[in-house]
Amino acid sequence: GIYWIDMRDPDPNNWNMGTQSTHIGLAGPLAWCMVDDDILFLDQSGQLNAISRITPETYAAQNVSDKKQMRDFIANNIDTTRLWDARMVYYAYKREVHIALTGTGSTVNNRRLVVDLNQPGNPRFRWADRDTCTALWLQQDSSKIERPFIGDNTGRIYRLDYDSKVKGSSGYNATFQTAHTDLSHLDPALATRSKNGHFIDLTYESVGAYYLYIDVYWDEMFEATYTARMGASSGGFPYTFPFAFAQRGRLQHTRVRITGSGRRFSMVCRNPNANEDFKLSAAWLGFTPGDERFD
Repeated sequence: GIYWIDMRDPDPNNWNMGTQSTHIGLAGPLAWCMVDDDILFLDQSGQLNAISRITPETYAAQNVSDKKQMRDFIANNIDTTRLWDARMVYYAYKREVHIALTGTGSTVNNRRLVVDLNQPGNPRFRWADRDTCTALWLQQDSSKIERPFIGDNTGRIYRLDYDSKVKGSSGYNATFQTAHTDLSHLDPALATRSKNGHFIDLTYESVGAYYLYIDVYWDEMFEATYTARMGASSGGFPYTFPFAFAQRGRLQHTRVRITGSGRRFSMVCRNPNANEDFKLSAAWLGFTPGDERFD
Protein backbone atom coordinates (compact mmCIF):
# COMPACT_ATOMS: atom_id res chain seq x y z
CA GLY A 1 0.00 0.00 0.00
CA ILE A 2 0.87 3.69 -0.11
CA TYR A 3 0.52 5.84 2.99
CA TRP A 4 1.26 9.45 3.82
CA ILE A 5 2.19 11.47 6.91
CA ASP A 6 1.11 15.09 7.34
CA MET A 7 4.13 16.75 8.99
CA ARG A 8 3.15 20.40 8.59
CA ASP A 9 2.82 20.93 12.33
CA PRO A 10 6.21 21.48 14.05
CA ASP A 11 5.02 19.27 16.93
CA PRO A 12 5.34 15.56 16.00
CA ASN A 13 2.49 14.77 18.37
CA ASN A 14 0.16 16.55 15.96
CA TRP A 15 1.25 14.68 12.84
CA ASN A 16 -1.39 12.67 11.02
CA MET A 17 -1.12 9.54 8.88
CA GLY A 18 -3.47 8.59 6.05
CA THR A 19 -3.90 6.01 3.32
CA GLN A 20 -3.27 6.84 -0.35
CA SER A 21 -4.07 3.34 -1.62
CA THR A 22 -4.07 -0.25 -0.37
CA HIS A 23 -4.24 -1.71 -3.89
CA ILE A 24 -0.85 -0.71 -5.25
CA GLY A 25 2.57 -0.51 -3.65
CA LEU A 26 6.28 0.10 -4.12
CA ALA A 27 8.51 -2.47 -5.85
CA GLY A 28 11.44 -1.80 -3.53
CA PRO A 29 12.86 0.75 -1.09
CA LEU A 30 14.84 2.64 -3.78
CA ALA A 31 12.29 2.30 -6.59
CA TRP A 32 11.06 5.90 -6.46
CA CYS A 33 12.24 9.48 -7.02
CA MET A 34 10.89 13.00 -6.81
CA VAL A 35 10.45 14.87 -10.10
CA ASP A 36 9.44 18.49 -10.72
CA ASP A 37 5.93 18.37 -9.25
CA ASP A 38 5.29 14.69 -8.57
CA ILE A 39 6.74 11.43 -7.28
CA LEU A 40 7.36 8.56 -9.71
CA PHE A 41 7.68 4.97 -8.54
CA LEU A 42 7.74 1.38 -9.78
CA ASP A 43 4.88 -0.83 -8.63
CA GLN A 44 5.08 -4.55 -7.86
CA SER A 45 4.83 -5.45 -11.57
CA GLY A 46 7.61 -3.07 -12.65
CA GLN A 47 5.34 -0.46 -14.20
CA LEU A 48 6.08 3.25 -13.75
CA ASN A 49 3.45 5.25 -11.85
CA ALA A 50 2.91 8.84 -10.74
CA ILE A 51 1.76 9.33 -7.17
CA SER A 52 -0.62 12.10 -8.29
CA ARG A 53 -2.63 9.52 -10.25
CA ILE A 54 -3.09 7.15 -7.31
CA THR A 55 -6.33 7.34 -5.32
CA PRO A 56 -7.79 5.11 -2.58
CA GLU A 57 -9.91 3.44 -5.28
CA THR A 58 -7.00 2.81 -7.65
CA TYR A 59 -6.60 -0.77 -8.81
CA ALA A 60 -5.12 -0.43 -12.28
CA ALA A 61 -5.29 3.22 -13.31
CA GLN A 62 -3.44 4.14 -16.50
CA ASN A 63 0.16 4.60 -15.45
CA VAL A 64 3.11 6.39 -17.06
CA SER A 65 4.21 3.18 -18.78
CA ASP A 66 0.81 2.76 -20.43
CA LYS A 67 0.96 6.21 -22.02
CA LYS A 68 3.58 4.85 -24.47
CA GLN A 69 2.45 1.18 -24.54
CA MET A 70 5.54 0.13 -22.56
CA ARG A 71 3.76 -2.37 -20.28
CA ASP A 72 4.52 -5.50 -22.34
CA PHE A 73 8.09 -4.41 -23.14
CA ILE A 74 8.90 -3.91 -19.46
CA ALA A 75 7.23 -7.17 -18.42
CA ASN A 76 9.07 -9.17 -21.10
CA ASN A 77 12.54 -7.70 -20.54
CA ILE A 78 13.01 -7.53 -16.78
CA ASP A 79 13.16 -10.09 -13.97
CA THR A 80 10.21 -9.08 -11.81
CA THR A 81 11.45 -11.27 -8.94
CA ARG A 82 14.35 -8.81 -8.49
CA LEU A 83 12.35 -5.60 -8.47
CA TRP A 84 13.26 -5.20 -4.80
CA ASP A 85 16.74 -4.17 -6.05
CA ALA A 86 15.52 -1.54 -8.56
CA ARG A 87 16.99 1.97 -8.19
CA MET A 88 15.74 5.33 -9.48
CA VAL A 89 17.16 8.86 -9.69
CA TYR A 90 15.90 12.06 -11.30
CA TYR A 91 18.52 13.78 -13.46
CA ALA A 92 17.02 17.28 -13.14
CA TYR A 93 19.53 18.97 -15.47
CA LYS A 94 18.11 17.02 -18.42
CA ARG A 95 14.71 16.18 -16.87
CA GLU A 96 15.31 12.43 -17.14
CA VAL A 97 14.39 9.59 -14.79
CA HIS A 98 17.00 6.79 -14.75
CA ILE A 99 15.86 3.37 -13.53
CA ALA A 100 18.28 0.48 -12.92
CA LEU A 101 16.63 -2.92 -13.44
CA THR A 102 17.57 -6.58 -13.72
CA GLY A 103 17.20 -7.93 -17.22
CA THR A 104 15.69 -11.33 -17.95
CA GLY A 105 18.22 -14.07 -17.16
CA SER A 106 20.52 -11.86 -15.07
CA THR A 107 21.17 -11.73 -11.33
CA VAL A 108 22.27 -8.05 -11.22
CA ASN A 109 20.87 -4.75 -12.46
CA ASN A 110 22.18 -4.81 -16.03
CA ARG A 111 19.49 -2.74 -17.74
CA ARG A 112 18.65 0.95 -17.50
CA LEU A 113 15.28 2.41 -18.42
CA VAL A 114 15.43 6.17 -19.06
CA VAL A 115 12.29 8.33 -19.19
CA ASP A 116 12.62 11.76 -20.82
CA LEU A 117 10.14 14.24 -19.28
CA ASN A 118 11.01 17.28 -21.39
CA GLN A 119 7.67 17.22 -23.22
CA PRO A 120 4.84 17.65 -20.67
CA GLY A 121 2.31 14.85 -20.99
CA ASN A 122 4.53 12.97 -23.46
CA PRO A 123 7.12 10.82 -21.64
CA ARG A 124 9.71 9.32 -23.98
CA PHE A 125 11.38 6.02 -23.10
CA ARG A 126 14.74 4.60 -24.06
CA TRP A 127 16.43 1.34 -23.05
CA ALA A 128 20.13 0.80 -22.31
CA ASP A 129 21.89 -2.56 -21.98
CA ARG A 130 25.46 -1.26 -21.87
CA ASP A 131 25.98 -0.98 -18.11
CA THR A 132 25.71 -2.98 -14.92
CA CYS A 133 24.11 -0.69 -12.32
CA THR A 134 24.35 -2.27 -8.90
CA ALA A 135 24.49 1.30 -7.58
CA LEU A 136 22.93 4.46 -9.01
CA TRP A 137 23.20 7.95 -7.57
CA LEU A 138 23.61 11.68 -8.30
CA GLN A 139 26.79 13.62 -7.64
CA GLN A 140 27.80 17.21 -8.33
CA ASP A 141 30.43 17.86 -10.97
CA SER A 142 32.82 20.82 -11.13
CA SER A 143 29.99 22.98 -12.54
CA LYS A 144 27.73 22.19 -9.54
CA ILE A 145 25.42 20.11 -11.76
CA GLU A 146 24.20 16.84 -10.28
CA ARG A 147 25.09 14.08 -12.78
CA PRO A 148 24.09 10.41 -12.67
CA PHE A 149 26.78 7.94 -11.59
CA ILE A 150 26.72 4.14 -11.52
CA GLY A 151 28.73 1.47 -9.75
CA ASP A 152 29.00 -2.00 -11.28
CA ASN A 153 29.44 -5.45 -9.72
CA THR A 154 33.25 -5.28 -10.03
CA GLY A 155 33.57 -2.10 -7.97
CA ARG A 156 34.11 0.27 -10.89
CA ILE A 157 32.40 3.68 -10.93
CA TYR A 158 31.30 5.48 -14.10
CA ARG A 159 29.78 8.88 -14.75
CA LEU A 160 26.90 8.82 -17.22
CA ASP A 161 26.08 11.54 -19.78
CA TYR A 162 29.65 12.12 -20.86
CA ASP A 163 30.48 14.18 -23.95
CA SER A 164 32.66 11.38 -25.35
CA LYS A 165 30.84 8.34 -26.74
CA VAL A 166 33.02 5.77 -25.00
CA LYS A 167 32.93 3.53 -21.97
CA GLY A 168 36.48 3.38 -20.69
CA SER A 169 38.26 3.60 -24.03
CA SER A 170 35.86 1.45 -26.08
CA GLY A 171 32.93 2.48 -28.23
CA TYR A 172 29.43 1.11 -27.79
CA ASN A 173 26.45 0.66 -30.06
CA ALA A 174 24.08 3.64 -30.15
CA THR A 175 20.93 2.40 -31.87
CA PHE A 176 17.21 2.89 -32.31
CA GLN A 177 14.52 1.12 -34.33
CA THR A 178 11.27 2.38 -35.80
CA ALA A 179 8.07 0.38 -35.43
CA HIS A 180 7.14 -2.20 -38.05
CA THR A 181 4.49 -0.09 -39.78
CA ASP A 182 2.22 -0.63 -42.77
CA LEU A 183 1.85 3.18 -43.08
CA SER A 184 -1.93 2.93 -42.75
CA HIS A 185 -1.80 5.98 -40.46
CA LEU A 186 -1.08 7.97 -43.65
CA ASP A 187 -3.75 6.26 -45.74
CA PRO A 188 -5.88 3.30 -44.54
CA ALA A 189 -5.71 1.84 -48.05
CA LEU A 190 -1.96 1.26 -47.60
CA ALA A 191 -2.58 -1.39 -44.94
CA THR A 192 -3.12 -4.13 -47.52
CA ARG A 193 -0.78 -2.90 -50.24
CA SER A 194 2.86 -3.72 -50.81
CA LYS A 195 5.34 -0.84 -50.80
CA ASN A 196 8.31 -0.67 -53.15
CA GLY A 197 11.18 1.08 -51.36
CA HIS A 198 13.19 3.74 -53.22
CA PHE A 199 15.04 5.89 -50.67
CA ILE A 200 15.35 7.11 -47.08
CA ASP A 201 15.77 10.87 -46.72
CA LEU A 202 17.48 11.97 -43.51
CA THR A 203 17.53 15.39 -41.87
CA TYR A 204 20.45 15.63 -39.46
CA GLU A 205 22.78 17.93 -37.57
CA SER A 206 26.39 17.27 -38.47
CA VAL A 207 28.53 16.38 -35.46
CA GLY A 208 31.43 14.85 -37.42
CA ALA A 209 32.32 13.04 -40.61
CA TYR A 210 30.84 9.77 -39.37
CA TYR A 211 28.62 7.09 -40.86
CA LEU A 212 25.16 6.02 -39.81
CA TYR A 213 24.40 2.37 -40.51
CA ILE A 214 20.79 1.65 -41.50
CA ASP A 215 19.38 -1.89 -41.38
CA VAL A 216 16.19 -2.12 -43.45
CA TYR A 217 13.46 -4.66 -42.67
CA TRP A 218 10.45 -5.56 -44.83
CA ASP A 219 7.73 -7.67 -43.20
CA GLU A 220 10.05 -8.32 -40.21
CA MET A 221 12.70 -9.80 -42.55
CA PHE A 222 16.16 -8.21 -42.84
CA GLU A 223 16.76 -6.84 -46.36
CA ALA A 224 20.11 -4.99 -46.35
CA THR A 225 22.40 -2.57 -44.49
CA TYR A 226 22.98 0.88 -45.97
CA THR A 227 25.32 3.69 -44.90
CA ALA A 228 24.69 7.43 -44.71
CA ARG A 229 27.45 9.97 -44.11
CA MET A 230 26.54 12.29 -41.25
CA GLY A 231 28.91 15.14 -42.06
CA ALA A 232 31.31 16.74 -44.49
CA SER A 233 34.43 15.02 -45.74
CA SER A 234 37.32 15.01 -43.31
CA GLY A 235 39.74 16.06 -46.08
CA GLY A 236 41.49 19.42 -45.99
CA PHE A 237 39.80 22.63 -47.11
CA PRO A 238 40.95 23.28 -50.72
CA TYR A 239 41.04 27.10 -50.51
CA THR A 240 43.24 29.70 -48.89
CA PHE A 241 41.69 32.12 -46.41
CA PRO A 242 40.31 34.73 -46.44
CA PHE A 243 37.52 33.08 -48.42
CA ALA A 244 33.85 34.05 -48.45
CA PHE A 245 31.13 31.43 -48.77
CA ALA A 246 27.42 31.21 -48.07
CA GLN A 247 26.34 30.39 -44.53
CA ARG A 248 24.63 27.01 -44.23
CA GLY A 249 22.05 26.11 -41.63
CA ARG A 250 22.72 23.62 -38.88
CA LEU A 251 20.36 21.02 -40.36
CA GLN A 252 21.49 19.12 -43.43
CA HIS A 253 19.99 16.44 -45.66
CA THR A 254 21.14 13.24 -47.25
CA ARG A 255 19.34 10.59 -49.27
CA VAL A 256 20.09 6.87 -49.27
CA ARG A 257 18.87 4.61 -52.06
CA ILE A 258 17.21 1.39 -50.84
CA THR A 259 15.62 -1.66 -52.40
CA GLY A 260 13.11 -4.27 -51.32
CA SER A 261 9.38 -4.30 -50.80
CA GLY A 262 6.73 -5.47 -48.38
CA ARG A 263 3.62 -4.44 -46.50
CA ARG A 264 5.45 -3.43 -43.33
CA PHE A 265 8.65 -1.38 -43.05
CA SER A 266 11.10 -0.83 -40.22
CA MET A 267 14.65 0.47 -39.97
CA VAL A 268 17.39 0.22 -37.37
CA CYS A 269 19.81 3.16 -37.22
CA ARG A 270 23.09 2.55 -35.39
CA ASN A 271 26.74 3.45 -34.92
CA PRO A 272 29.01 1.24 -32.77
CA ASN A 273 32.24 3.25 -33.03
CA ALA A 274 34.03 5.15 -30.29
CA ASN A 275 33.46 8.93 -30.23
CA GLU A 276 31.14 8.81 -33.26
CA ASP A 277 27.71 10.27 -32.61
CA PHE A 278 24.68 11.12 -34.72
CA LYS A 279 21.80 13.58 -34.38
CA LEU A 280 18.74 12.97 -36.54
CA SER A 281 15.86 15.41 -36.80
CA ALA A 282 13.64 13.53 -39.27
CA ALA A 283 13.58 10.52 -41.57
CA TRP A 284 11.35 10.10 -44.62
CA LEU A 285 10.65 6.91 -46.56
CA GLY A 286 10.31 7.21 -50.33
CA PHE A 287 8.19 4.43 -51.84
CA THR A 288 5.52 3.63 -54.41
CA PRO A 289 2.50 1.45 -53.64
CA GLY A 290 2.54 -1.91 -55.38
CA ASP A 291 -0.20 -3.21 -57.64
CA GLU A 292 -3.19 -4.93 -56.08
CA ARG A 293 -4.14 -8.22 -57.63
CA PHE A 294 -7.04 -10.48 -56.80
CA ASP A 295 -7.03 -14.19 -57.65
